[in-house]
This record gives sequence, C-alpha cells and structure tokens, in this order.
Amino acid sequence: MTRTRKWLAGLGILAAIVLLLGLVGLSLIPKDDELARRAAARLTEVSGVPVTVGALQWRALPAPSVVLQNVVTTQSRPIELKQVTMYFGLVALLQRRVKVDLVVLEGATVPQLSLRALAKTVGAGSAPPTRLFTVDELLLARFEFRDVTWLTRRGLAVAYEGEIDFDANWRPRTGQLRRPGVVPAADLTVTREGREDRWATRIHLADGTANGEMRLQTRTNGRLHLDGNLKPEGIDAARAVTTFNRRAVLAGKASGVTTLSADGDTVDELAQSLHTQSTLRVNRARLLHFDLEKAIRSAGREH
Repeated sequence: MTRTRKWLAGLGILAAIVLLLGLVGLSLIPKDDELARRAAARLTEVSGVPVTVGALQWRALPAPSVVLQNVVTTQSRPIELKQVTMYFGLVALLQRRVKVDLVVLEGATVPQLSLRALAKTVGAGSAPPTRLFTVDELLLARFEFRDVTWLTRRGLAVAYEGEIDFDANWRPRTGQLRRPGVVPAADLTVTREGREDRWATRIHLADGTANGEMRLQTRTNGRLHLDGNLKPEGIDAARAVTTFNRRAVLAGKASGVTTLSADGDTVDELAQSLHTQSTLRVNRARLLHFDLEKAIRSAGREH
C-alpha cells in the first residue's frame, strides 16, 4: 500500500500540472514561441517554482490541440515532462467553454522530493483564470500517460503508465496504473460505483491480488475524508518488493487485511495524509538476507 499511496500522490499533482498547461495554451493564441514564453511564466506563477517550456504548438487539425515539449521545473531535481498533448472539444470551444477531451503525457521524470514545492500551491481542482472562456463542469474527460519515471526519495527509478476517465468534479470513473514490462503483471484498477463516491479497487501484484474498495466523504466543514480496505491474497512477498526495484529480504506468500484512511482539504492533502495499517500472514516465510543497521536507517528515512 505504500506504493499505492505514492502512485496517487504523484498522479494527483502531475494531472494538475498537465491541466494548467492546457488552460494556459488555450487562453491566448499568438505565435507559438510567444505562447511558450507565456506558458512558462504562467506555470511559474501558479506552481511557485520556475518553469521553462521548450516549445508550444497550437494545432487546429485534425482536432483543436496544444502540444508542449520539454517542460522542466528549475529545481535541484527537476520535474521533466517530455511531451504533453491536449485535445479540446470543438463544440465547447465554439461556445467559449474550456473542455479537454484528452490529455496525453508521453515521457516524464518525477522526483518524489521535488513534488513538495508544487503541492503547496498546485491542487487538482485549481485552474488559472481566463477572460475569454468559461470552465466546463467536466474540465478533463480522459488522461493518458506512458513512460513516466517516478524517482523515490532514495533515487530509485520506477516506470509507470496508465489512464484515467473522469466524471464531473474530478471524480475518476475508471482508472488504471501499470508497471510496464513487469511479469507477472502489476497493476491497480479503480471503478466508480454508480454516481456514489465509492470505488471498487483491484490490484494484481506478484501472482496475487489485493481487492477492496475506497470511499470519499465530504464533512460538514468541507473537509474531505477517505477510507477503505483491501484484502491481499497470495502475494509473493519477494516479487512484490522487486517489482518496485527494491531488494527483497523475505520470501513467502502474503495474505491478510489492509485498511486506509486520509483527511484533507484537497486531493493532494488526502494523498499526503494517507495512512495504512496491515495485518498480514506470510506462509512458508523465510529470510533471504537481513541487515539490521540498514533496516533501522531505512525505517527512519521512510517515516
């Protein structure tokens, strides 16, 4: 579940950045080089971190779209987006509404430590103001991403790909996150149950599963509360760790129960405050190797 928490945190902030790029590109349509400069300035303003944009192109055919390349934050460990393509709804544009039918992110490097600065100012529900357009209730319909490399606090690189289909108010209707090229398959799938703020969760990992559900509530004070549960079954403990490019210390089949909860005013705060508690049993468990001093240092860094 630690991996799932980080997936969600990274995706929430990354999706916000991508949407900001799309709205910036739509608000003004001068020459492409001028658009790139304005996009960089606007992204710097809303993120609180200096941002450069290598190139920006507005395309009218075959569908209205904006392509941004080499979007990079100025940080000790920069966030880099190689190419972002936003496809806009033609009917909505004619009605002066901002509606993004599809965002495709192709190639990115996202250091976990660099997200903190963005998380202070960028939220998944934020959007830059525009004088020419109103924002559609369903601002983004679909978000696809591939070749996205997540860098952990200790510099481990883990690649992901996936897609999310949204309902109004930033409620995912369906979504999937995958570790490409990993055998056996490692993926997370969420499916909304009707119009409720409840999602069925399906995880395949290391020959096993971890299925369950998540629920989102809005308190009377407007604060969000997320809770849920998963039932890991038959997960190969060693493979589960090596799937995320870590060194395994324990072998055996793990099963049990995991509960999760989080509170926050925004989606990003939810992801950052997410806590999990697991009760697991490992059948035929055996230690592969163990370094007590290293384990203590690692635990200190993680918490």
